[in-house]
Amino acid sequence: MFRSILLASAMVLSLASSGAYAGNSSSIVQNGNGNGAETFQRGRNNDSQIVQFGNGNGAGIHQVGRNNNAGIGQNGDGNYAGVWQRRR
Repeated sequence: MFRSILLASAMVLSLASSGAYAGNSSSIVQNGNGNGAETFQRGRNNDSQIVQFGNGNGAGIHQVGRNNNAGIGQNGDGNYAGVWQRRR
């Protein structure tokens, strides 16, 4: 159920077009009901933060590169969080 929420919900793509792929940033703040958020980043020095408060929830952060930072904060109801980081 939470996977379908993720796929059907807000998706943020944060991919730089330069060869350096440096310093991407994303922030998502949600309050209630269906929720769901996912970010994809590639490169160096990326930062991604997702904050959710209530109901369906669901969050995922995917980062490939070096010196990346990720954080997910959730408060109530269904919840789900996943962070995938791979050094390249």
